[in-house]
Amino acid sequence: MNTFRNGDKVYTVADIERLECELAKANERVKILERERDHSQRMYNSLLGDLSVGYGALSIPECESHLRKFAIEQKIKAIDEAIAQSKSKLNYSLPLMQITDLYDYQEQLRKEKDK
Repeated sequence: MNTFRNGDKVYTVADIERLECELAKANERVKILERERDHSQRMYNSLLGDLSVGYGALSIPECESHLRKFAIEQKIKAIDEAIAQSKSKLNYSLPLMQITDLYDYQEQLRKEKDK
């Protein structure tokens, strides 16, 4: 059995092969994460580009403000759709209390958007 000494540690060929396999898996995972990061960065840059074209040159805080408002608008639309879906179903509807809570949440979102 071949062994290799590294300071106080002694590694067998099997240990080295196992560690090389783990390293290869870790490197593959790093590549996947880097691709995901790059994709997210491209999406973010694309969105910022759309904002800068639509609104002129914006600073980062202004872009973030527009993104926040857009996200709030989307939440408000989603709540509208959920309420409409609930009302359109004969077999299912949200209890009045939940609908009231949704309307209250929408109002809160609208106030937050106007800040």
